[in-house]
Amino acid sequence: MSISWDNSAGYTDVHVYLNGVEKGPVGSNASSYEFSGLNAATTYTVRLELKDPTDDAPTLTITKKIPTQNEL
Repeated sequence: MSISWDNSAGYTDVHVYLNGVEKGPVGSNASSYEFSGLNAATTYTVRLELKDPTDDAPTLTITKKIPTQNEL
């Protein structure tokens, strides 16, 4: 499963979480992430945090529940 987002604002500090666990560093100015090792027919909570390291803009946080297909 993959997620993507619009990073036209140029956020350079990007964090992706799956069920509350950070999934490793995401490259600066990233606009997508590919999850691996997921189970079929399972709903996961995905949280995306986009931060401006200069603190000029607020952190943008998006949380969404995403079900996987019956077969992966």
